[in-house]
Amino acid sequence: LLPPAGGIVAATGAGVALGRWGQLLLARVAQGTLARLREDVFATAVAQPASVLEQAGSGDLVSRVAGDTEAVNTVIGKVLPATVSALFTIALTLVSIGMIDVRFALAVLAATPVQYVALRRFLARSGPVYRAARQADAARGQSIVESLTGADTVAALRAQDLRTAAVAATSEHAIGFELRAVRLRTTFYGLLNLAEFIGLAAVLAVGYHLVGGGAVTLGAATAAALYFHRLFDPVGVLLSGVDELQNAGAGLARLVGILSLPGPAHGSGLPTPRRPPAPGRITLEHVSYGYSYGTGTGRRALDGVSLTVEPGETVAVVGASGAGKSTLAKILAGVLAPDSGRVLLDGVPLAELPPDVLRRRIVLVSQEVHVFDGTVAEDLRLFAPDATDAAVRAAADRLGATGWLDALPE
Repeated sequence: LLPPAGGIVAATGAGVALGRWGQLLLARVAQGTLARLREDVFATAVAQPASVLEQAGSGDLVSRVAGDTEAVNTVIGKVLPATVSALFTIALTLVSIGMIDVRFALAVLAATPVQYVALRRFLARSGPVYRAARQADAARGQSIVESLTGADTVAALRAQDLRTAAVAATSEHAIGFELRAVRLRTTFYGLLNLAEFIGLAAVLAVGYHLVGGGAVTLGAATAAALYFHRLFDPVGVLLSGVDELQNAGAGLARLVGILSLPGPAHGSGLPTPRRPPAPGRITLEHVSYGYSYGTGTGRRALDGVSLTVEPGETVAVVGASGAGKSTLAKILAGVLAPDSGRVLLDGVPLAELPPDVLRRRIVLVSQEVHVFDGTVAEDLRLFAPDATDAAVRAAADRLGATGWLDALPE
């Protein structure tokens, strides 16, 4: 027994070493690719016009960059290695069963029709459910983000119960899809168990027949049954991995959906117009805009507005709340496209400017202030990454905040 035992020990050690090496290699290759995918998705998303981001919602973007990427990461880190290992084990086991007697291998195939029907049924029904679950999860995230970012307003209006109810409603909607997915999975696994029963029963029946006829020994028939029983785990891993693949496929489709948008590097592909000696003249020609609320009709915010702002000129637009001031600013910045009329920057329509050029030429600064998490120095360096500590302190001096800055922890 020593040589076989030594071979088993050596094979086990080699398997551990190769498994560890394979995991490291997979992590090095796949995780780098996944990190670049996440960065490309984020860069493409923030390169979109503000109107596109507002329409999609920050919760949807966070869901794609975080949750959808994690679903793909699960497949790369767990399902892919397990699938390769399962395929190798299945192939080796089937060869071993066939070497005992080819009729045992034919008996194993009795489970295949049930496995095929179970897999096809699961794939057809689970795909739409997983896609809808991803969208529902994004809606839940959007509701939470809106409630947190508007926490002061929620508290001022005493609308905590309303916002809690809204979050609960989106959560229940998402949970409904999760429950549907669970029902599909349990049915799928139940059919796989039925296939295992059919296959093992077929192997035992064939073994009974062959042993009774003296074609194989009782030990050979037992070995064939144990071989097939050993297939339960790898076949289960292989077929159940389809569940993770479906989930990751839905997430990957949402990531590719963002990557299909114009990226930060390639804009619209139009040539950059030559800057005149004194750039900055902006002109509105009979600009009109109306908000539509899904019924095809809506309030008209601007109607035939014409305006010219010369370089170096300051213009103040005043009016009551709802008069269209913010709408006019968004049209000037290219965030909204007018229903009629046009906006020109140095004689060039805004619609013809590549996004990167438009963002360099026109900046919309809203009254909403956001402070990024981090130190004061990091916030001051947002648009001057190379600023020295002396420059940061000089900026604090100009703001009259040196004493307050020195009093802050860390």
